[in-house]
Amino acid sequence: MSSVGKILERSNTLTVLHFHKVPFLDRRLLAIILRACPKVEMLGVYGCPLVHFGDIICLLDLIHEINRDRRANGQPTIRALDFCPEFHRGMSS
Repeated sequence: MSSVGKILERSNTLTVLHFHKVPFLDRRLLAIILRACPKVEMLGVYGCPLVHFGDIICLLDLIHEINRDRRANGQPTIRALDFCPEFHRGMSS
């Protein structure tokens, strides 16, 4: 079973999700996973190649939207985000 399949299998019990260097994780897949896991309260994204520093505003907007819906339904909100985008040194000097 794939990693996403395992997450969805436990979607109603997960409260913390950490993604470390997940090769094909992008903000759209992250949105699907977060919406499918109604009890997640903490999210960590570390060094995932397709999630860049420029995505932080989109991630914050996503969390705000999900929290608004969760509050309306009496579900727990996402209270913490730990984000460390992949670092590229660039050209050597």
